[in-house]
Order: sequence, then C-alpha cells, then structure tokens
Amino acid sequence: MDLTMSQLLEDGYASGVDSSPSMGSSDGDSSGKSAAGENDMVVSYRRSGQWGSLSPTTRPIVVDLDPLEPFFKTVQERNLIRHYVQTSTKLMMALPSSLNPILSVHLPIILSNMATAPTTPPQGLVSPPTSPDVNGQLALAQQQNGFTLSSEGNQSLNASIEALRLSLLGVAAIHQAYLLAKSGDVNREAASNMWKLAANLRVMASRSLGLAVSTIEGCRSDAALGACVSIALIDIFAGGYNYASNLDLGKTLITLRGGPAAIVRYSIASVQGEGDSPTFKGPNHFVDSGSGSPPKENAPKALVKGALISTGRLLLEILTVYDTFSTLTSGQQPALLRPGETAWWFEGDQNNYHLYSVENKFGMSRSIVELFARVSSFLNRHRHPPERPSVIVTAGGNPTPNSSRPSTPTPSLSSLTELPPPAGSPLSTLHAEACALLREIEAWNDGPIPVDQMHPRVKFGNYALKSALLILMLREAFNLSPSDPRVQKCAEMTLLAALKASADFAMSVDLTWPVIIAGCQCFGPLRAYTIRALEGFRKQCCFEIDTSEAIVSEVWRRLDAGLPRADFRSVVEDNNLRVLIL
Repeated sequence: MDLTMSQLLEDGYASGVDSSPSMGSSDGDSSGKSAAGENDMVVSYRRSGQWGSLSPTTRPIVVDLDPLEPFFKTVQERNLIRHYVQTSTKLMMALPSSLNPILSVHLPIILSNMATAPTTPPQGLVSPPTSPDVNGQLALAQQQNGFTLSSEGNQSLNASIEALRLSLLGVAAIHQAYLLAKSGDVNREAASNMWKLAANLRVMASRSLGLAVSTIEGCRSDAALGACVSIALIDIFAGGYNYASNLDLGKTLITLRGGPAAIVRYSIASVQGEGDSPTFKGPNHFVDSGSGSPPKENAPKALVKGALISTGRLLLEILTVYDTFSTLTSGQQPALLRPGETAWWFEGDQNNYHLYSVENKFGMSRSIVELFARVSSFLNRHRHPPERPSVIVTAGGNPTPNSSRPSTPTPSLSSLTELPPPAGSPLSTLHAEACALLREIEAWNDGPIPVDQMHPRVKFGNYALKSALLILMLREAFNLSPSDPRVQKCAEMTLLAALKASADFAMSVDLTWPVIIAGCQCFGPLRAYTIRALEGFRKQCCFEIDTSEAIVSEVWRRLDAGLPRADFRSVVEDNNLRVLIL
C-alpha cells in the first residue's frame, strides 16, 4: 500500500489526535482533529503487506488504524511527529514554502526503513573514497559516544534510523516546551514536563547514534548524519548549550564519508517534496552559474512537483553553517569551510535544488557564508595567538631553551589600529591582511543571483550579515570603540535589516547573530531596535532568544557601568556561554 505524508495527516485518514502542545498519554485515544500539515509535500513510501492479508471468507473487522502507528508507537509520539511536520517549515526554513527539504529527506528514511530492517545503506552515496585515516576517525567517533567497534552493520544502520526518529521527536518536544513556557505560569508544570521529555529524547537519540557509529556502514549512512543535524537543532532550540560533542561527531562522520568534496561529488540527487522554491520563480528557476543564463534544453529545469535534492549534501550544508557560526563562541577555526579549502562549497550539480539551497534554508547567500568563515577564522587566529613556551623539557627530562620561540611576541589584533604600523613592524603583515579583508567585505555584493530573482528576505539577510561582519572587523581587528560613528552606523543598518525581515516578511529564522553583534554596540534608541528584533524572533525561534538577550543585556550593563570587557566575546568567556545560535 502506497501512502503519502499528506494522506497521513488528512483529517479523514489520521487518527485524529491533537498536535497542540500537550503532554498527552502514552496510550489510548485522544479527541479532537489535527490540522492537515504540509499537504503539498509528497513523501511516498511503500508498506506493501504490512498489515497482513485476509482470506476471501474472512469478514474484515473495521478498525481505525493510524498509519503512523508502526513507526511511532504511542499517541504522544504521534502527536509529536505531527507537530514536527506541521511546524518544521516555519521553524527551520528562512524562506518557507510548500517544499521543506529537511522534512522531505528525513521522513522517508524513517517511513521506508523502520518496518523492514535495511540490509544496505540508504541510497544517496555512490561509493565515495574512504578517508585515509578511517580507522582513527571511527575510533574517535566511538570514543565520543562510548561505544566500541562492532561488525553488526545491519544493527548499526537500524540504530542510526532510530536516532533520527528520536531526534525528530526531540525537536518537536523542545518547541512544544517553549510554546507552553511562553503561554504563562498556568502551563509551567506542563512546560517543565515537556522540557524533560525533550531532554530524554535527546539522550536516547545520542545513545542510538553512538551505537550507529560502531560500524563504518552506520557512520556513512544519511540517517546518522541526519540525526546529528536534528540533535544540533534540539540544542539550538534549548538555548544553544552543550552542542559541541554532537557537532564534533557530525564533522567526524563527514570525514568518514570522504570529506565534504566527496559527499558533493558522489551524492545522488533525487526528486523530493512538492512545489517550488519561493526564492526564484518562473520557467528559468535554475540558471547556469557561469553565464547567468537558463540551462541547456536537456538539463533539468524547475520542477513543478518537486525538487532534485541530495540528502547527503543537504545535511552537509546545514552542518557547515552550524559549524561556521559556532566559531563565534568557541574561538575555534571553521572545520568544514577552512580558508583555501572551500571550492566544494560552490561545486556540484548546478541544475538542482542545491544551486540556491543555502539561500532558501538560511536566508543568506552561499558566498557570504564562506566570507563569514574567513572573517571568523582570521579573527580567532589572531585575537589570541598561541604563545610558545620559553623552555621545553627534553626526553631526558632536562629543561632546554625553546629555540622555536620567536624573539618578539607574536603580533595580535589587540595591537592594531586603523593607522598603518611603522615600516618593518611585525604588525605590518597583519595590518595589511586585515585591511584587505575589510575592503572585501565592503565590496561584497549579493553574488551571482540576478537581483530581480532574489527574494527580499535574502537581500535583508545578506545586508544584515555584511553589516555585522563590518562591525566585527572594525571592533576586533582595528579596535574601534563601540561609540565610533562607523560602528554605530553598521549597527543601525544591521538592526533595520533584521527588523524588516521579521516585521514585513515574518521571516526571522537565522538572523539572531547579526542582531547580537549589532545590539552589543548599541546606546540609546538603538537598544529599542535590538529589543524589538529579538522579541519579533520569538515567533519563529525558541529558548535561544533567551540566551541571546542574556548576552546583550550583560554587555549593556558593562557599557553603562564603564566596566572592562564590555563585548559579546568577553561575556561569552566570562559566563561560559559557549553556545550554538543561529
């Protein structure tokens, strides 16, 4: 029997459970009708023979079977997955449309494989080259999750699917916890219970993922990578805390699949979902990246009934953006968009959804994400350069002067100003690099996308992020005061762009960091803009806005009191706020 997700959610076919925020019971029926969610998105899967068969003489017993029951056993689970389906587009897509690529690639993995144990890895990867250090990377993945190597490949694949299933439920649970908490004290206990449920689902998903990475087959499955993405989303929605080990595992899984370039090269795009992207309309939905002209006649065109999506590449792109923005609080270098190793980010089949997937998912151009990665790498590399010890201890235990230590301290950004350093100064190279990067940001435009085909939300997202990057360079590379007119102008432009996207288009997903960066420079009336922007984000975000407000408020307190370390990085360091926020 072939079913679609639309049918699963129709009032006449579904079990009629309510997907509104409620703890629910673990079994039994629930009254009320659920709204039909994502009805334009087709997620087909086969369940032939699943319900068994009846002999010709058997009178069938009329039972109101819920088609989701084989995959989500309890009423509560089915409530949660329906909530996920009905709200995920609004929560995860900067440009909501009838096509939610994340939903389109995740649900088929569960609905196609949970009923029958898979014997081969999910499709979407064509034998990519194995990482040279595959055994070492596998051992690292196992160490991160507390499991040892197993030869039970089939078991690990099932575990990766279960990890994905549990993580999707966890995303729904943390969002329901937020809705309940936001509704007032009357639902405080229910919100607390739902929060605990979300935390338990995350723990169980991580345990299943740990079992999944006990074999190479499990590590290289799309389900395992999808589980990492969804667990990261739970962490973001829960306030951004304790994300690092899961994100590190996701990066390890990418390495085990041959690295980003191999995933882009070997992942197969297949038709997913229904409807087209809201960003680029018309018959020439996909354009040639080199000429800007429509593709050749025999190339894939815009799809009326769906889009060509590569599961592996989509998950890679999401983890890459997560990794890039995590460097704002971790102080580390971007691992997936390393400077000089970003060609894969712009490569791959240009005649499918991925031509503009970053724009649709995150509301910003692909090229500005790469620029952001280079700016973050530069700042994190030079803000606090590592000092080499003056003395080293030899194998014999004897202290010896360190000959590799430079005679002069390593230049750091704390010594730079706008004025060029004296000729021959150790700071000359660093100053030149900073100036070149600042000029590149100032000259950056929206990239190869035709202006008349770009959704306004992408324009505002690009402008907000570009202005935020200018603030970072002016403040952290050239050490300008937050009250400097240029910093204030960039802050104002950032906040106005974010407010425009949030208020006029109700599309505030993934604009949080530009507002944090700009808000931390604000005095007087601009602070009201910051508060308005963050409050507007609450309609599409979760507890990460509480974390964002805490960072900005502490910076304002320090600025008003004339205290040192009145910047977001210092507040993050002083309060151990190593968080993942978008």
